[in-house]
Amino acid sequence: MTIGLAFLVGCSGKADTYAVPSEICGVPVEKEAVSSVLPAGHDLKDNHDPLGQDESHCDVYVDKYHALDVIIKSSENAPPEKELENATAHFTSRKKVNDFPFSSRTVLGAQGALVVAECGSPSRYLTFHIKVDSERINGGAGDVDGVSDFVQKFVPRVKTEMGCVR
Repeated sequence: MTIGLAFLVGCSGKADTYAVPSEICGVPVEKEAVSSVLPAGHDLKDNHDPLGQDESHCDVYVDKYHALDVIIKSSENAPPEKELENATAHFTSRKKVNDFPFSSRTVLGAQGALVVAECGSPSRYLTFHIKVDSERINGGAGDVDGVSDFVQKFVPRVKTEMGCVR
C-alpha cells in the first residue's frame, strides 16, 4: 500500500507530502502514535503479512528507506530473559517497563522496542520486535517517548485483532 498527498510537518521542519496512515501493518492505530516513529519524507509504503501466522512481518518505508520494521511472533513460551537482553543491548535511552497492562515484559529504546505480551489464545505469548530508523528521527537522536507511545497504542490493537483473551 502506498500512501500519498496529505500535509505533515516532521522533525526536519520541512513540509512532507505523505499522509500519516490511520492503519499500520494492517492494524488501526492513532495517527499521532504512527507519526511518532516515522521520519519526515514524501512517500510512504507499508508491506505486511497477515496477522495470525507464527511469525508476521511488517515493513514501512519512507522515501525508500526502511523506517519501521515490526516482527510479531506467536509462541507457547516466552523468550528467555537473556534473549531479550541480547536483542535490546544496542538500544540507547534503554529502559525496562513493567507497568504496561498489555505486556509481561517490555524494553524500550530510541531504536525500537521488544515487547512480550500474554495472549492466552490463540497462542500463549506474542513477542513484538519493533525497530525504528532512529537516525532519521529527532535529528538522529531517536525518540524513546515516541516509541513508547507507539507501543502503547499498537500492541493492544494487535492483541485485539488477533483475538487474544488476555
